[in-house]
Amino acid sequence: MTLEEILANDVPINNEILEKNKITLAYIKENCRELSLINREKFLEVLKIFEEKKCKNNTVDFQLKFIIMSTLIYLNEFKSAYEYADFLFKNDSKNRKDYVVYLLILSDILSFDQNPNLLKQNIYVSRFDENYQDIALQNQIREAIEKREYIYARSLCQHLYKRGSIDPSSAVIRVLINAAVRNINENVKEAIKVLDYRTIEAFLDLKKSNIKNAEDFEKLYAMLCNVLDGIPLNVKVLPSQYDIHDIIEAQDIDKIASTNHHEVISSFIEKIKEERQRNIENDYKGELSFYLDGVIEDIYNNIINGDIESASDLIWSYLEAIKKDHWIFYFLNRLDELDNKKDTLTDEYITSSLAKIFDELIAVAITKTEKSDNCLIEKYMGETKENTGQDKEDNFDFEYNYQIPYIESVIESIHNGTISYENYAKKEFFSEDDLFTIVIMARENYRYRNYKLGDLLISIVRNLIYGKEKYPELISFINAVEKNKGKINAETPFIKEVKTLIQK
Repeated sequence: MTLEEILANDVPINNEILEKNKITLAYIKENCRELSLINREKFLEVLKIFEEKKCKNNTVDFQLKFIIMSTLIYLNEFKSAYEYADFLFKNDSKNRKDYVVYLLILSDILSFDQNPNLLKQNIYVSRFDENYQDIALQNQIREAIEKREYIYARSLCQHLYKRGSIDPSSAVIRVLINAAVRNINENVKEAIKVLDYRTIEAFLDLKKSNIKNAEDFEKLYAMLCNVLDGIPLNVKVLPSQYDIHDIIEAQDIDKIASTNHHEVISSFIEKIKEERQRNIENDYKGELSFYLDGVIEDIYNNIINGDIESASDLIWSYLEAIKKDHWIFYFLNRLDELDNKKDTLTDEYITSSLAKIFDELIAVAITKTEKSDNCLIEKYMGETKENTGQDKEDNFDFEYNYQIPYIESVIESIHNGTISYENYAKKEFFSEDDLFTIVIMARENYRYRNYKLGDLLISIVRNLIYGKEKYPELISFINAVEKNKGKINAETPFIKEVKTLIQK
């Protein structure tokens, strides 16, 4: 029987059958990769028999030890593999750099403390080393391992196969890196389950080294934090053609769950759904979510300390966060009424008034439908006609320049055709004044019928603020300028008006 046949059948592995069929170690070394693919468990048994023979003869075969270590790694028997790697590191100086790499990764997989002696070792491959096809790539991978950036290292390993098969050492490193990443994923899945923020954020730091999908995980974590704080998901409409990145951006968790196969993303979605359901149930029972609870406590403390302005800011921020900004001025007016009368009111009445405001804030916060929201509007504010936003945009002062210091020179340069947009194109950071300035630039282009350029400038500002901190005043300004662009006219100089009248 050949060794291939022995490994492929239910033949017991022992020394007798190997000798009877004249199986040699030389043949195993030459064909170890193909043989291990038949049946790794039985192949390991064969290797151990040859190792035992070497021990009896008081000889050490480093190549045999390496093959045993590799097979143990492929079988996920990492503790035994560590012992072999440690032996090779201490006794075989020829390939010490590789053994250090194995030990570093195995230490992390097994949660062993890093050996200080290992951390001092040079693990980088010389540019004259002929064992590796791509020295630069090999050293990039090793640098990532040294920094424990296994997720990034795994993405680099994908390039190892660009010239076909890879060397045995790189193959072992790749398997170990994959195991380390699996370990990281398992840890973060458990961390998501128990809300271990430190481990989740450490995982996100690792992901940042792999730019390809780092933002997706950051967005998922932000979604989880928002849901935990009682802030509803801001689900957006998906484009006609979309991928996983678009779905995450749109916060469509049901769609993510139906299309995604990454285990950590699935864990995030599962936890987000769980916490969102908990919020719905808590709100139904009349309990406060964590975010609202903290907001009310802070508002109460500010009012008791006489800081009505800070209390107003908290209410404004909270109602914007939960997308109920149409309630902002109702509650600000309620606070103003209380502030104006508090000197003439008893402490008991002030407390009672505060309790009523908080009851109303809770009621607004937990309304889940437009119908229930409208019922509260009628209850607290009286009947109101639907506000389409048209009046606001038509009556908005789109000629206002927001007291930006340099704006007059910008406007003049547009009018006389000397403006350079290049300075704005090169900016790495846009302040709020910059954003208002670009909208004003659009307005002035509309004034001279440069609609195409005006539309482009408006779209640039919309892209700059998309998905970031809310700018309610800026958004209203943009909408007003865009809606009224046909009404924005250049002033006719007096001399031209006179000429027009004479010609008539």
